[in-house]
Amino acid sequence: MLSEDNLMSPKNLHYKSFARRKAFYSKACTTILLIILSIVSQNFFTHAAVVQLKVQAVDVRDAPLAGAKVTLFAPPPGAYLVAEASTDSKGVATFTLTDPPDYVNVFISWKDVVVSQSKISSQSGFSKIICNVGLIKVRVMSLTNKIVSGFKVSITWGTYAGPKSIYNFTDKDGFAVFASMPLQSYNLDIYWFDTSYKVYSETFTPKPDTVYEVKAPLYEFLVEVRDTSGRPISSAEVVLGNSLKTFRSYTINGISSFENLFAGTYSLKVIYAGTVYKSMDVNIDSDKQISIIVPAIKTYTLTVQVVDEYGKPLTNSKVTIVDAENKVRGELLTDSSGSVKFTLQEGIYTIHVAYGTQTSKQDVQLSSDKFQKIVVYTTSNTLTQTTTPYFTGLDPTPIIIILASILIAITIFFIIVKRISQT
Repeated sequence: MLSEDNLMSPKNLHYKSFARRKAFYSKACTTILLIILSIVSQNFFTHAAVVQLKVQAVDVRDAPLAGAKVTLFAPPPGAYLVAEASTDSKGVATFTLTDPPDYVNVFISWKDVVVSQSKISSQSGFSKIICNVGLIKVRVMSLTNKIVSGFKVSITWGTYAGPKSIYNFTDKDGFAVFASMPLQSYNLDIYWFDTSYKVYSETFTPKPDTVYEVKAPLYEFLVEVRDTSGRPISSAEVVLGNSLKTFRSYTINGISSFENLFAGTYSLKVIYAGTVYKSMDVNIDSDKQISIIVPAIKTYTLTVQVVDEYGKPLTNSKVTIVDAENKVRGELLTDSSGSVKFTLQEGIYTIHVAYGTQTSKQDVQLSSDKFQKIVVYTTSNTLTQTTTPYFTGLDPTPIIIILASILIAITIFFIIVKRISQT
């Protein structure tokens, strides 16, 4: 056994101190190693959650909205931007999200307007969202319920980028249609035809699949032209206009009509055979009709009947009368009997007839009331006309070329045979 003196010797004391230090350093290293392993495992062995989310934007008719802007925000508190994308041709925006919040707030913008706000689960995979977008249909009528066509209709709306506007023109039924528009408040402005004159303005909020009808203060103006004996004068030219627009019309059975006029003063001229018989200003503030008497004019009635090659009347044929100065003196469509009537001065005229793609014309001398029948051939003889020229003569050029080619080939053949025989 070691004595107490041996245990307390410097050599043994140094050994014990070294052992304690070694144990301390070992524990410290182990602790540091565990900390490092913990950090490494968190960064390299724990995979982040990755989620794919698709959002489809559609309008109130379930039609896809291509090019809509879809923005995802984390819900409050925080409300930070998660992701942003645009929809494809099917109205779908695709997101790949890393560690997203359980729910996201979805904002969909269309034409710089937020048209939908909703909250969805980020784990849903796919969500269809109906946006407040639809068809806007405006119909413009006069105060007396007459269709207003050819008018410019403009709508203006507020966006987060400032006010925007688009326009369209009313069709033959008075409709101006705007597809895929945010269903919010608009300023509606209606302009007189294609001018800058505004005839109507208001604010409205459209409803889905509903026609918004507007009654604009517009009026009709009729001009009746007769001679001194009271007989109506057809094919008289009536010119009506103001500083914005000029209209020209020809009387039919003595009547010329102008529609969709706003209240104001217009200049009026009545012209017949190149002579101005009346020039005046008229004030229009309601539907109005005036009669104008022109000096006695010797006129005659020209009746035109249009028939096919079998004598059958052709309804809705367009008949145009042109005078010797190449000016149009009247244009009408034939009735069920294939007939139209014109009141014209004495002179020489050309009658032009169009039925579908077929046309015909004929000159006529008018010195009394006259009936003129015009035949339009509706059976096409195009085949005869196009095939006949091929048999009117034979072009010898191709034959000469063929014979020359054969002769050259024979000559070359004999030359080759001769050289072979010589060898």
